[in-house]
Formats: sequence, C-alpha cells, structure tokens
Amino acid sequence: MKRFIIVAAIAALSLLPMIAGVLDPVFDKYRKLENAEYVHIPKFLMMMAGDYTKIDKDLPITGKASGVKVLSIDDCSANTLTEIEQSIRKTATEKDMEEIIRTTSYGEECQIWFQSKGDKIKSIYILSLEKGELSLIEISGNFKQTDIE
Repeated sequence: MKRFIIVAAIAALSLLPMIAGVLDPVFDKYRKLENAEYVHIPKFLMMMAGDYTKIDKDLPITGKASGVKVLSIDDCSANTLTEIEQSIRKTATEKDMEEIIRTTSYGEECQIWFQSKGDKIKSIYILSLEKGELSLIEISGNFKQTDIE
C-alpha cells in the first residue's frame, strides 16, 4: 500500500508542470515583490466554498471554476509595472491567448484574455493597470463560450 501511495504521489508531482497555468511564471516571479499580495484558491477550497456560498445555482458558470489566483501590486515603480506588463503581454502572444477586451479610461487600463483548448475555455485572465498599481487575476476551469456570454 505504501508503494502505491508513493508511486501515486510521484505521478501527481510529475503532472504538475503539465497543468500549470500559462501565466504561472509571471505569478511566481512577481508575487515576491515587496508590495505584492498573492492569493491562490485551489480546486479543493473552491469545492468547499461552493457549499457555503449564496450563489445562484442557475448561473451557467456556477461550479465550473476550479481555481482562482490573484496578484495585486501597489505602490510600484513605473519601470517595474512596465516590466510586468510586457512580460504578461509577451506570454499572452507566445501562448496564443485570445484577447477579448481592452479598455482604457481615465488612466486605467483593463485587458481580458481567454486560454482555450478546443471548444472549451480553460482559463480567463484579467489584467488591470493604473498609476502605480497592477492586478492580475486568473480564473481556471472548464467553461463553454456560452457560460461567459
């Protein structure tokens, strides 16, 4: 039995790089900054929280999110913000992420990308920028296009 557990654990650890999010290197690198706050809610906690939340069960997206990551950086230099933004946009281009929305208003910018596999949306990324602040959100799951509309 111990051998089975050890083999299963090794197999699970070897699969982690395959299930990592597209922007995981960005989250990993910049969450260590002094003014950064990082929160990761894995699938296990999402399932537990689902039992106690008051979310309308009829919404098409209900129960389909399997994880959330949030990186928020405040009081950041313009150079650092530019570096992070360029890193995110470069990765988005390299990984063929589909940009859905880009808006700019009163010095604030917001972008939303989808990472798809076949006809399923696997991740939704939201980048919000304003002077000295950056927020990056990843919502992973197994969504249909109609769930998002």
